[in-house]
Amino acid sequence: MAYFQRKQKNNNIINQIRNNDPSFTQILISWPRPVPNDDILFSLLGDDWEGLEELGDCIGRNTNVTHINLYFDLNEELPDEDDDDYDEYAEPQALPENDPRMKQVVLFCRGLAANTSIQSLYLNTVGNIFSLLNPFLKQNQNLTELVIHDCKGYYQWYEDLISALRDSVSLKCVKIINMELQGEESGDIFRALRLHQPHLQRLYYPFNSLNRRMFTGVEELTYLLRDSNELHTLDISHNGIVGESLQEGLLQYLGKLRCLNIGGNMLSVNDFDGYQAIAALLEDPTCNLEELYLKASAFMSPFQGERLGYFATAMTKNRTLRTLDLGDNSINAAGWTLFSDVLCDTSSINNTYNSNHTLMQLVTADEVPSYQNRDTLPPQIQRWLVLNQMNDKKNVASIKILQHSRHNITMHPFFEWELKCLPIAVNWFDAGPGYFRNPPVIRKEIETSKLQAIYEFVRGMPVECADGYFGRDKKGGKKRARS
Repeated sequence: MAYFQRKQKNNNIINQIRNNDPSFTQILISWPRPVPNDDILFSLLGDDWEGLEELGDCIGRNTNVTHINLYFDLNEELPDEDDDDYDEYAEPQALPENDPRMKQVVLFCRGLAANTSIQSLYLNTVGNIFSLLNPFLKQNQNLTELVIHDCKGYYQWYEDLISALRDSVSLKCVKIINMELQGEESGDIFRALRLHQPHLQRLYYPFNSLNRRMFTGVEELTYLLRDSNELHTLDISHNGIVGESLQEGLLQYLGKLRCLNIGGNMLSVNDFDGYQAIAALLEDPTCNLEELYLKASAFMSPFQGERLGYFATAMTKNRTLRTLDLGDNSINAAGWTLFSDVLCDTSSINNTYNSNHTLMQLVTADEVPSYQNRDTLPPQIQRWLVLNQMNDKKNVASIKILQHSRHNITMHPFFEWELKCLPIAVNWFDAGPGYFRNPPVIRKEIETSKLQAIYEFVRGMPVECADGYFGRDKKGGKKRARS
């Protein structure tokens, strides 16, 4: 799109925000580039980023904008490799205060500070933006989500990052992604969140290095989980976490969560198998986990044999987990047999009833849930997972029994109630298909079971009646003589 077209679009956005257009609720401020929703893109144009100051003033007075995404590069450009003054070890330098772009950013942040409607702030910046945003972060008590993604050169403005996490006291969701933050820095971040964000509910911290150099990061994360009453979602995937880190104390608090992503780590390095420890956690009746993501690290062996057995055993006792993501692990036939028995143990009616009726998603291919990638799962397991999505777990158990235990169902125990029990049994069979989302798949099997039950009544009741007639007289207690 030509410069003047972009400039006209920028003016249109400013007018919408100035007029407090209720339909304009989010804005993306970035260099000109293709985006899914071009109508919300305010482009940084030219060498002076013209219009940014005016945009900040308009946002400061607006009450409908709730989401703002900032893509700024506040560092000077380094020389190209072909230039004579190129230095591969040179550190990027911040834009000087008299640079037109820096002036525009400072004025933008000054206007932004008056806004109290923004609920989500997404930062993908190069250079220190936090000191400029500090007044906004302190004043806006409605900001509930702060996303810091791939911000380069954090070590140069690390203290300002900590100040931002300390000053934004209303945060419920914090995402710090792909920053390569190591143990000590991670520890400072988790400490700031523990002391200053009492309402934190979701913490995403993937692609960092909280286990590197020092164990401060794991230690402070343990304290954060211990003291938090509202934190229910944690993503610490791809952080170089080893099994011993769980053994230090972190493991006992992971069960407080509802959603945990700990994939991409090296949990079974050395003598302590972190995967076995997590599986044991699932067996604890106090464990609250509903979603567990365990995508294996590229350095780890796949989930086969004994390790897969840990989780199969755990799932026979667990009644809360709905999603189990094993990531890039290809499961062999023996592994599928384990999970098939977990979801529906057909060895007896009692075992079928006590099978797992809560697991709804089993993911074995990277980023592809089972309901989107059904070809990777055996058809029978697909049916169990879909069936488990029903809210009434008693009905789930009943349908599994009717499907796969019909040869073990006998009507003889009900004969003492004579034919009065037959309508009850028939109604039980009729109710099964009605609860299922795809009746044709199951109706034939249940109809067969129903006919079998009726046949047993018809075949068995004449014998029972004859025994009653020719047996002991109900009044006199004498036997009737057969003619």
